[in-house]
Amino acid sequence: MSLMLRLLVLLAAVVLPACAPTGSAGGARTLREAISYEPRSLDPLLAQSISDNEILRLMYDPLIACDRAGRPVPALAAVVPTRANGGISADGLTITYHLRRGVRWHDGAPFTAEDVRFSWRAVMNPRNNVFGRQGYDEVASIDAPDRNTAIVHLKRRYPPFVSQFFTDLQEDAKALVPAHLL
Repeated sequence: MSLMLRLLVLLAAVVLPACAPTGSAGGARTLREAISYEPRSLDPLLAQSISDNEILRLMYDPLIACDRAGRPVPALAAVVPTRANGGISADGLTITYHLRRGVRWHDGAPFTAEDVRFSWRAVMNPRNNVFGRQGYDEVASIDAPDRNTAIVHLKRRYPPFVSQFFTDLQEDAKALVPAHLL
């Protein structure tokens, strides 16, 4: 076989597969995500693998997210709690989350502070095989004085709390779950 013929065969082998038809495109409201492994669970409380968490991050918003520069930004919380804005008490034992108004779950029910409290209780329930409870186990209680305010009372000062509690700032992030369905 001549060198030219070999190059043409090689070129055809590389180029022709690119001309093959692709799968059908989803509708305007369909998201397709390629992941490396089949998820073990879509239950946010039982997620234990990277694949599970990759999918859950697409399905559930956190209280606090991370922007492209790696800084915490509000997601379901209206603001990131800090000492400067009064979201973290002077003694560091109380964290107040003011929740965004008008947020709804997938079924149309409103997202409330009770969902935050319920989600924390579900994470801490020993009957749930939750992967890692670091930070969540520092919580003594959560009050929900109104639909849009969750007040977290810590057992002791725990500086990384805001970056760990229902955020996407860590690998084993936990998702908030709807109290009215579970």
